[in-house]
Amino acid sequence: MARPAWKEMVRDAHRQGKLILFDGPMGTELVQSGLNLETTLSHHWNITHPDAVRVVYEDYSNAGAQALLTNTFSAHVGIVQGEANWQQAVLAALELAREPEWDHLYAIGSLGTAVGEESTYQDAILRVAKLLNTADGLLLETQTRMDRTRVLTEQLVQMDLPPLMVSISYSRFPKEDSCWVAEDTTDEVLSAGEVAKWATTQPLLALGANCGNNLRLSDYLNIMREYREQTDIALFIRPGITPSIECEFSPKEFAGVVKSYAQAGVTMIGGCCGTTPMHTAALRRELEKQGLLYQDAC
Repeated sequence: MARPAWKEMVRDAHRQGKLILFDGPMGTELVQSGLNLETTLSHHWNITHPDAVRVVYEDYSNAGAQALLTNTFSAHVGIVQGEANWQQAVLAALELAREPEWDHLYAIGSLGTAVGEESTYQDAILRVAKLLNTADGLLLETQTRMDRTRVLTEQLVQMDLPPLMVSISYSRFPKEDSCWVAEDTTDEVLSAGEVAKWATTQPLLALGANCGNNLRLSDYLNIMREYREQTDIALFIRPGITPSIECEFSPKEFAGVVKSYAQAGVTMIGGCCGTTPMHTAALRRELEKQGLLYQDAC
């Protein structure tokens, strides 16, 4: 029996109150192999160091991930910078995410943060999305401005592309509890609840939160609760580790909040910058222990 389409798997997990396990970050893992993120865009390594990318995927596969993100987060930046081989790098990313050893996992196309001039970033991200049209799903991730997120989302959902998920990168000031995302370049900011209200107007498969500035595991929980108060679509989180003591978390600490996230209505969970395959493995063990891991009928 063929495995279900990604969209159907997410919706079924959402109905059942089960969780699907994403992988973790690619870029910070490649740094351990020598990637210098200050001088090299990570998607280059799909061409120049494919074995290093394979090792990361192998680690996440062995840790129990059910979906892998393509190493294309920075591809649109390459287009803006005038790269000649960006298409080769994107296609290589898809091939690497579907190696025979882990082709039973879902390959989700990563679309990175909308940065740069208005006249260039939109077209660049849309071009990457078109080349990722054979992925199981698309993730517009780590978005830090809602004006740009709205524009990109409206354009992407009108195209003949895999189902779209959107993930927002929130910020929190130290010693405060409220999280926010910028509306635009002014001082106006939006709460997670306001973002969720917008999401209900779009044909999204899921709404999430990842990375962020000065966010604790408890902040992600509050964001999910605010989301759920405003929308009934599938939700997901991919916390990153901000370099401050109060925002660091171990694999054990991450696994320890899984049940709370599930109770808040989360359908997909994984790690972002700073987490490791050890975090993924800890999540897998806890999901299985709690009977929360989604398993399709195949």
